[in-house]
Amino acid sequence: MQIITANLAYISVGLLIAVAVLLVFCTITMVGLAKLKKRYSSMMEGFEGEKIEMMLANYRQKTDKAIGEIHFLQREILRMKDGANTYLQHISMLRYGTFYEKNSDISFSLALLDDNG
Repeated sequence: MQIITANLAYISVGLLIAVAVLLVFCTITMVGLAKLKKRYSSMMEGFEGEKIEMMLANYRQKTDKAIGEIHFLQREILRMKDGANTYLQHISMLRYGTFYEKNSDISFSLALLDDNG
């Protein structure tokens, strides 16, 4: 007990310094927290004052619409592929001479074929 009473001034100064350090640390933490809260609020506010929940809902709606359009286009491509074998795909024309004596290439043959031949 005598040691405590003899060093009471040193103990008091040490505790006062520890409280001051903790007070500075708390102040720094509160300033950082205030900045973080401000950034969070601005992020949650979104662009042009629109709430982020509304932005996400709109994004989800646009994504669902785009997925529907992709499925429609895939079905159209498959439908076109199924009918593609009936389109004219092979065209050929040949000129030839029917009479060897005259050297005239006035005759021709034209072939128009689909993919089935």
